[in-house]
Amino acid sequence: MRVRPGHAPATLAALLAGLLAAGPAAAQYVERNLPPAPPQRTPSIGFITPDLLKGEDDTPLGATLSGIVLLGAKDTPLAAPRRTGVDVERIPAVDPAALRTRLAAFLGRPISRKLIAEVQAAISGVYKDAGRAFVSVTIPPQEITGGALQVRVIEYKTGRVSVTGAERAGTDHVRTRVRVTPGAPIDSRQLETDLDWLNRNPFRRVEAVFGPGRDLAEADLTLRTTEQPRPWQAYVGYANTGTLLTSRDRWFAGVSAALPGEVLASYQATGSRDWWIDDGHPINDSDLAKYQSHAGRVIVPLWARASLELIGNYIQTNEQPNLYLRYRTRTTEFSALHRSAVQNVLPWAFGDLLLGVDTKHQTRELFFVGVPVADFGVDVFQMVGGWAGRFRDPVGVNDLDVRVKVNPGHMLPDNTSRAWSLYSNGRVDDIHYAYATVAYVHTTPLPRDFVLTNELFGLISGEPLPDTERISLGGAFTVRGYMTEDRTVDQAVISRNTLYLPGYSFGEALKLPWLNDRLVPYLFSDVGWGRDIFYGIDTTLASVGAGLDEQIGPFRANLAAGYALTDGPHTPAGSWRIHARVTATY
Repeated sequence: MRVRPGHAPATLAALLAGLLAAGPAAAQYVERNLPPAPPQRTPSIGFITPDLLKGEDDTPLGATLSGIVLLGAKDTPLAAPRRTGVDVERIPAVDPAALRTRLAAFLGRPISRKLIAEVQAAISGVYKDAGRAFVSVTIPPQEITGGALQVRVIEYKTGRVSVTGAERAGTDHVRTRVRVTPGAPIDSRQLETDLDWLNRNPFRRVEAVFGPGRDLAEADLTLRTTEQPRPWQAYVGYANTGTLLTSRDRWFAGVSAALPGEVLASYQATGSRDWWIDDGHPINDSDLAKYQSHAGRVIVPLWARASLELIGNYIQTNEQPNLYLRYRTRTTEFSALHRSAVQNVLPWAFGDLLLGVDTKHQTRELFFVGVPVADFGVDVFQMVGGWAGRFRDPVGVNDLDVRVKVNPGHMLPDNTSRAWSLYSNGRVDDIHYAYATVAYVHTTPLPRDFVLTNELFGLISGEPLPDTERISLGGAFTVRGYMTEDRTVDQAVISRNTLYLPGYSFGEALKLPWLNDRLVPYLFSDVGWGRDIFYGIDTTLASVGAGLDEQIGPFRANLAAGYALTDGPHTPAGSWRIHARVTATY
């Protein structure tokens, strides 16, 4: 803390009062408004569809299954096949033991069309589990009265490879990023990873389309590339995600672009109304604005399936809890995160390995009737490690991001326990800490175009965290139906569950081709628990509500109305809270 020279004797009482008044607000989380990260899209692969039998007809065909024989591409059906057990000797099976185990479970059951389809699906499943999803499983003409079933299994190999549509990226760039070799089996896991990394450029989409090759067991691959007309995008918008003392209004404008060398850059400016326009003057006095944020993101490709993400962020708030006191908080952050595919090291694995550092500097200046009387300053230095990835299960798609952050102390001048103890009024007395975050999303497609998403977020810490690392338990991005002031915590578990109803288009219903719109209503139920470790306060928030996501051409609006089920520090049970966000994109 530094008391301003010339004001110490006259303002000592005011300074003490300011410290007391600023205490609750000083423990608020840092409101960040970063430019959107490039979306992760599901890789598009046009698989060769196996000739599987369809139907649920379980009518017995006259025999009990006693043996299964797998045939290769050029094998003719056997006149006297092995009548017992599972024979996989004629094919180059990826996992013979798994095939035998999986298929042995069908022996002893009456042969039916349903059973044959299950056998085909089981064989395809073994290959898919091994990352070799490009396989044809067919039933050749045969006599099954003896109880033996012969199945032809053909694993496709890569034929010719071509690239189309890559005018800006270049044919060579797309081709060299996809690990397929003519004449070799197709590894679907590697192909999905390669397409995932190519499609992290939001201005381009690469699809893998397979077609018949020259030979029976060969598939030609076309990497069909679609590029947007403009490699850049600009947007403006409004959201009511602010706080009581810095105003609810958040107006923002941003731009993102693909630069030469596959570099992605984006910037977003966000501010309260008085930052953009004050008394009729645009951006009049930024030092007095209630809220302003300048954030940028640059993603630099390093080599195949590896990148360096740089994020810079500057945030300033002015909070005035009463007529006499005001405090200005400035937060400057910079992070560098190296992201690389785990497959670069372990070919059988999936997901991304994350390694990086965070540096942060925060200052708080106290004013008494407009006169600066004292200021504080602290630093944060953290090492970051983690893993992020997407994987499927039988009912949906899973996205998981796990990160661990460790502060070794020092490294920066004010990244010390003494500085933070003074800055936080004793709340943070040890800057040597470690904590973890877990973000998990499961997306489940349901019948009739319903979609269910289940989100789980965890903040795991054993001691009070610096202000820059805490989170708000309530708000549009945590427990909906509450305000961001509804408790800032060091530990948290938050569950968000949303059921999206089938979308509706007025343009399609009214036969208006010029009206390119999509309305998706949804219902939600959220619950969150958090703890302020220093004060030993546990808080549980829960809500239900409904909302809609509407897109009309370049305009998109999201509106959610949440009903609080439990009392929060600033939101009583039984009250409604509306979260709104509108964006126009060009």
